Order: sequence, then C-alpha cells, then structure tokens
Amino acid sequence: MPPLEALTFVALIGSVLGQKLLLWRSVSVPEISGISGLPLALLTLNGSELYESTLEGLQWLSPMDLRRFDFLSAGSSYQINRRYRNGSQVQRYYVPGSTMNWRRYHDQADIKQFLQTLLETYSENVELIQIGVTRNKRPLEVIRVSNGNPDNWAVFVDAGLQARDWLSPAALTYAISKLIYLWGRPKGKAKGEGQRQSRAEKAMRRIDWYFLPLANPDGYQYSRHTDRLWTKNRGYDSVSGCYGVNLDRNFDYGWDGTGSTSNPCKNLYRGAHSFSEPESRAVRSFLSGMREYLGGYVSLGGYGQTITYPWGDADYVTENQRDLKQTARRAVLALRRLNQAEYSSGTSYRQKLARPGNSADWVQDRIGPQLVFNMFLKDQGRYGYLLPPHYIVESGEEVFEFLRTIAQQL
Repeated sequence: MPPLEALTFVALIGSVLGQKLLLWRSVSVPEISGISGLPLALLTLNGSELYESTLEGLQWLSPMDLRRFDFLSAGSSYQINRRYRNGSQVQRYYVPGSTMNWRRYHDQADIKQFLQTLLETYSENVELIQIGVTRNKRPLEVIRVSNGNPDNWAVFVDAGLQARDWLSPAALTYAISKLIYLWGRPKGKAKGEGQRQSRAEKAMRRIDWYFLPLANPDGYQYSRHTDRLWTKNRGYDSVSGCYGVNLDRNFDYGWDGTGSTSNPCKNLYRGAHSFSEPESRAVRSFLSGMREYLGGYVSLGGYGQTITYPWGDADYVTENQRDLKQTARRAVLALRRLNQAEYSSGTSYRQKLARPGNSADWVQDRIGPQLVFNMFLKDQGRYGYLLPPHYIVESGEEVFEFLRTIAQQL
C-alpha cells in the first residue's frame, strides 16, 4: 500500500475509534513525501503485549475488534510476540522477595518495593536515599551500591525523565540487580574472557554507584494508567489549567532555548523558570553535594540506540571531549560484541538530539565530572516508546555493559 493510502487508512481507523493517533518518525525510515510518521505502533489496551499487522490485514478487522487497540503499526505478519529471551539470566539476577521479573513493565510501587528488597537483602553494600518528593508525594529514591571505600569515584545514573519511557527504568533495575549479584560473587580464576570480566568487575567495585531508577514517578504512573504517551511530570499551571513540565527541558543550562516552549499545554514545556520542578531540584541538590567526587553521570532514555555527550546547544568541544569520545566509541564496540547491537555516538548536537535545558549539559557545565553521557536505548524507531517487554533483558544487558565501560575509564 502506498504511504499516503496507508496514512489515509490509519486516519479512517482513528475516526472509527474516536481517538487521536500519535505519529512519530522512525530514525531508520527516511521522510516520504513530507510525511515523517512511519512506522506506527499497535499496542493492546493493557500495555503488556504488542501486536503487529500489515495495514491490509487490519482492513479485515471489525470496528469492535479495532477498539481493542490504541495505536497502529505497519509491521510484518499478524502475531502476538510472547518471546522472552535470556530466561536463565533473569532467574540468576532475580532478587528473592521482589516482584520484579523483567518480563513485563512494572509500576512505581513494584520498583519501590524492589529497591526496598535490595536494601533488606544486601544491607552491607546498599543504601537507600530519598532525595526529594514529587508534587503527588511520591518519593524520589536513589539506591547507593558501594564497598564503603572513601577514595572511590562516584557515578550517578538516572532513568525515566520522560514519563512515556518505560524501558529505561526497567533496564536500569535489571542492571542494578546484575551489578549486586556480581558484587557478591567470589572472584573467578578463569583465563581469557573470564579474566577480562574479572578485571571489569573489579573496576566496577571501585565505584560508588548511585542509581535513580525512576526520575519522574508521577508522570510514569500517569503514562501507565491514563495517557500512554505522556512525557512530562504532573506539575500544575493554574493560569492555563494544563499539567506537566518536561523535566529534560527544566535544567539551568541553555534553558529557554530552541526546542522548548513557554506553552504549559505542550509536551516541550520548559517550566516557568529553570528548576521549577521538585524532581529537577532534587537532582540538582544531590549532585551539587557530590561535586568533589562525582566521576561520571549517565541519563538513560529511549529510543534511538545512541550514546551522546555534551554539548547539545552548539557545535563546540568540551575540555574533556577526548575522554568522552573515546569512552563512547569503546562502548559502541562493546555493545556490538555483546549482542550485535548497533549504537551510534557523538555530541548531542551532531546526533541531532539537542535539548535546551537538559540534565547532561547542566551536569557538564555546573558539576564537571570526567564523563557525562546520555544513553538512548532500543530501538531505532520500529516500536519507539512502545517497545515490547521481551526487549527489557537485552536492554538491561546493554546498560550494564555501558556502565562497565565507564567504570574501566575512571
């Protein structure tokens, strides 16, 4: 079916459903006749399984059938994908007493319970720190994993600044669980690959790890229960009556630049002023207290399979750009060896992922650690933010590999 006809059919289904269909561009698909929204995604209402279908196949569905779905995708064949890969790894890193299984996307309560279980199970190496509270009174919790050595460098990792990004919190919790599992494992004496892993794990033990798995819990829960593609937090603007600020436009570097808006009703709303939101203020306060020993900062998000580093507002270099470029390239090669994942790397500006008021640029400018990155996870646009849950473990392995690369550079 030609692209214009396909989009016409999508619009027809949208009218049958009586709801708006959101389109976004796939990074792997060029613009076609000025239309940049292919492919689309088709998601079940319960959010746990993703269906694929050709548009031709969808024409045979009745209006009643169509009401089962939220979004549409030009995929391959009609199927339900229930494949869960790396089952043995999931079992290995499972934390007894936790509901976290990485076979589905969990809600905020499950993530909170997972962190509490880690604290109770591994109290010798784990600390849980509340760095703030959201507008809806949800805690912003950082989990610290450390051997207690005061000479360690620290690395801070956050996930889920964008509410609709369910993958990065899931992938990060998997990486945390794997890190703690390996932390307590006896040192191996194997040669070759085993030795390489042992050296890398030794480097990871020399780091104080600070993880914020859910940087936007209010928005995340709203995305799960009300608006799947909601991106902001749940702050309220009394003048417009609209909710939410885009937290990755709310930091005080390049704030109010091109790529953000002053309209509180838009997705890219930057806030009334920089650090107007409790979530961004909490991160600012916590990282400012780590200035003397923060060696690295990573902000995880989806999608795009890209590792970026400052700057995002213009094409000029940082003092540490050589280290950033080298580390990113090593990570890209490591991810390719891991599972043939194809990531790109470069400055946010050159990767066309510039975001005024983003957290990474602010950390680089105001805190100045050696390494500052954004890691945009799977995929390259086929599913976008609607990635099926069977990719969680694979993405978690990629996050862990990236963190291992960072540890070896510090």
